[in-house]
Amino acid sequence: MKKILILTLILTLSGQALGKKKKKTDLYYYNMGVSYLQKKDPEKAIVFLNKAARMKPKNFQIFHALGIAYSMLGELNQAESYFKIAISLNPAYGPSHNLLGVVYTQKGLYQKAEEEFKKALEDIAYPTKEVVYLNMAKLYLKMGKKEKALSALDQAIMLNKEYSPAYALKGYIYALQGNYKKAKELYRAALERDKENGRYWFSLAEVLEKLGDKEGAKTAYGKVLVLPVEPELRVKAEERLKKLEK
Repeated sequence: MKKILILTLILTLSGQALGKKKKKTDLYYYNMGVSYLQKKDPEKAIVFLNKAARMKPKNFQIFHALGIAYSMLGELNQAESYFKIAISLNPAYGPSHNLLGVVYTQKGLYQKAEEEFKKALEDIAYPTKEVVYLNMAKLYLKMGKKEKALSALDQAIMLNKEYSPAYALKGYIYALQGNYKKAKELYRAALERDKENGRYWFSLAEVLEKLGDKEGAKTAYGKVLVLPVEPELRVKAEERLKKLEK
């Protein structure tokens, strides 16, 4: 009799344990979705995030993450919809305003984009506002407002002196204006903060070519070839290097 009771108890506890294992929470699905976003697999992320959203339809972070996933897929209308839902649930959340601004920039809705970036900057809890200023600079550059773009980048650097993308974009703007000496300084400043960035090395190499520094350009293009960069950039660096070595 005791054996039967013990066996019954074991089976009952085992069944409860299995039941617990099978039960998935909204947090589990959200974390799984975020992990797939980090792995750059938005399609799988969407599957898990949709499950989380069905369980917690008032959680703004889930819809924010869905907006990111659809942005990664290039589905801007869907991304816009989800960022708007996130904002409706938490109107003060700066990251959703920022990324909605990016979506509007990509859609050519520049005035709306600027409005969203300004709303993002109003979020006192936003820890990385330099990112917003960088996106504003990109917007102003598309609008042909180079001085406003430079001003936004100055704000980004003021907030975070180690933010390399702001230096690099300033370098790009000065290169567009033909001020290659200033561009060189800024690309070097970006590389001081991110030595392994192949794009920065490529941009610096182009500027050094313009300044007639062939040896410096060769060294910079050589750096591109030993760093992880997209294939197209590697091919360009190889072609430029071959021309300089003739």
